[in-house]
Amino acid sequence: MITHELTSQIFDSMSMGILTLDRDIKVRYWNKWLELNSGISSETIKGRIVTEFFPEIDSPQFRRNVKSVFKLGNYCHFSQKLHSYMLKFKVLDTAGPSFEHMQQNCTMGPLKGSDGKIELVFLTVQDVTDSVRMELILNEQATFVKNNPAPVLRINRNGEIIFANPATNLLLGKDPVGMRMSEIFPAYGDLLATMKKGLELSQFESYIHGKAFLFSVREDAVTDSYYVYGSNISDLKSAEESLKKANESLDRKVKEKTRDLQKELDERIKAESNLRKWANIFEKAEWGIVVGSSKDQTLELMNPAYARMHGYTVDELTGRKAADLYRPEDRDGLSENLSIAREKGYHTFEAVRLRKDGSTFTALNTFSAIKDADGKTMYYAINVLDITERKRAEEILRISENSLKKAQEIGHIGSWHLDIEKNVLAWSDEEYKIFGHTPQSFGATYEAFLEAVHPDDREMVNRTYTEAIKNKTPYECVHRVLRPDGEIRTVLEKSEDIVDENGKTIHSRGMTLDITEQKKAEEDLINARDELDEIFNLVPHIICVADVSGYFKRANPAMTNVLGYTEDEFTSRTFFDFIHPDASFRYVLSPGLSLVNSRLCVKFLQPACAR
Repeated sequence: MITHELTSQIFDSMSMGILTLDRDIKVRYWNKWLELNSGISSETIKGRIVTEFFPEIDSPQFRRNVKSVFKLGNYCHFSQKLHSYMLKFKVLDTAGPSFEHMQQNCTMGPLKGSDGKIELVFLTVQDVTDSVRMELILNEQATFVKNNPAPVLRINRNGEIIFANPATNLLLGKDPVGMRMSEIFPAYGDLLATMKKGLELSQFESYIHGKAFLFSVREDAVTDSYYVYGSNISDLKSAEESLKKANESLDRKVKEKTRDLQKELDERIKAESNLRKWANIFEKAEWGIVVGSSKDQTLELMNPAYARMHGYTVDELTGRKAADLYRPEDRDGLSENLSIAREKGYHTFEAVRLRKDGSTFTALNTFSAIKDADGKTMYYAINVLDITERKRAEEILRISENSLKKAQEIGHIGSWHLDIEKNVLAWSDEEYKIFGHTPQSFGATYEAFLEAVHPDDREMVNRTYTEAIKNKTPYECVHRVLRPDGEIRTVLEKSEDIVDENGKTIHSRGMTLDITEQKKAEEDLINARDELDEIFNLVPHIICVADVSGYFKRANPAMTNVLGYTEDEFTSRTFFDFIHPDASFRYVLSPGLSLVNSRLCVKFLQPACAR
């Protein structure tokens, strides 16, 4: 069974234009050939009055012809000889006579339904530009031959004369048309035998009224015949030169025409290939694509992805209002977005869209206003991308960034990133606070960072960072920061570098830890140890420090003075070596024995017997 789809495929593959009109001369079908030659798509012209696009046919005669076909079922033929063209199409400029518009033969006839009633009128448009151009070329050639003062004949492949110019008739004294060449020129018989063997065509000589003539035979592929050019042998050189020029001109025109036709064919093939690619993209794209009317904002054409993301089929959405797919509270903003697209040519915005089941999703919408040559908006092309997952990821990222910001505030840890090529330094909020500035209060640079470093530490910091970049080693540095209010803080900085494909360092990213309190605690500990050492050395009582095995680690001056040993001599012996055998060990150690940091601290509170 021949279906409508199959019929459309057949008509789309034909090398002529086919369209159908209803009684209101609105276009109901517009095949691919017409799309390519008019530049008007089927979607654009279907349902529209044909004279809106082709005002040149808007005449009473055309309308009478259409009515006549609907009423009488007759056929109307529009010949190029009388009308040149019906639909004004541009034509490729080629060699030979040129035309501003495509030369056309057109036929109009009825299309009947299954009930035998005429439902539509078809109109075929056939491009005859090449034929007309070739006819003009042949006419010019015939004129040239006719007016040539030398004898010229045209013969078919059987050797029958089908044309002779006046000069030939005058030379022979009669009109030879219809006669065979061998009857008039016996030498032609030898040439004909050569031709039948498939050998290259040549020349023959013949005497007419005592005059010697040289006849040259040349094939004319256009007319599938042969031209025979005769000349007096005395004028042979001139005749050959004239013939050569004529042949070269003809060959050049044929080659130019062939080249132009090939170029036009290649362009058409490329255009059809591009159309197929766009159609494939349109059908298989994972984002939504829809074409909407500029008049009433109805959805006219869409891809499956657009319908699918809204929970509909394509058929269900076709003809629906675009506003139906937005939440009620967002529909008033649609007209404003369309207005912006008309003014700018396009407009991108986020909006919450409504599915068939009532659920919603966030989408990135790009409206493009498609305009005609006069700048009037014909329709809107809209791309719709579901960004629900992206919005969810952005929310997760926002929460993560807030958590990182809070963690940096608690730990007094700042982070930074330096674009070395652009000299752009990005600081986190906590980084600004560590350096005593309001977050994001100024655009940081490497030079601004060095200005915030304590003057006594700047040269060291710059050298350390520069050497790390040069040697491609991690950067780590402890230095002081001079805040704007004069307070000095101590920080630990670490960073790692990012290199490009050539190994060049282009970025650094790092962290800054405020260790001011830690440094202060370390200094307090050192001071406390110094004070303890001073007391240890100045107290008049014997004090020593030993490990859990009893070996001395330290002995104060009071002990070395009493026992007469140096501190170095103590360190190789245990305190048991200095207790008299008669002394009570329990009495000596009690209650002055204690364990401090895994060492025995012995304080002789009572007099002891030393050796």
